[in-house]
Amino acid sequence: MSRPDILDHALGVQPGDRLDAVREARPGTKANAQLSYEAVFEPTHPTNLSVAERFGLAVVATRFHGENLLSAHYEAAFAGSETRPAVIDALREVALAGTTSGPYGVYRETGLSGQSVEGPRFRVPHAAREVLGDELAALFEYVHLLVFRPREANADALQVLLDEGWSVDDVVTVSQLVAFLTFQIRLAAGLSVLRASWDVHA
Repeated sequence: MSRPDILDHALGVQPGDRLDAVREARPGTKANAQLSYEAVFEPTHPTNLSVAERFGLAVVATRFHGENLLSAHYEAAFAGSETRPAVIDALREVALAGTTSGPYGVYRETGLSGQSVEGPRFRVPHAAREVLGDELAALFEYVHLLVFRPREANADALQVLLDEGWSVDDVVTVSQLVAFLTFQIRLAAGLSVLRASWDVHA
């Protein structure tokens, strides 16, 4: 029995419908998107970053991107691995506090400094930090940086995480997670727009 495709599940794609036909027309793209999901969230050899923590980061990252169809999937996945209400509430607080618009940030290079755009420097709220701990809070702040201030994802930002006890492999995993989610959200949005256009002209 084949494993369920996460994107099909999130979009409510049914076998034989028009969106299913679109996805099946590019079987390599569909398969690779699913394999990428499994590599990030079902690792054969996890780093120090647990699967539950990965889903927690995904909940916040998808919410940082605004309302989207994938948030519900990651919230359900996280709730299935973390049953403490205080932790679930803390994630909601982090997502709400960090939601803004972007991208923005400061270029260090002299030739690009004129393109710098100032914006808020996100810090996990105190109450949420008390629940999550400084180590996880640092990861959520790094996720916010990758989503809204990618031009500042530099060695200094990496060093903050290393100082909190995360390894280079852990940081690479978080970066891959955010990059994958950005791709997945945009793919889901594009497919949703396509389906909506069919409904309008039906």
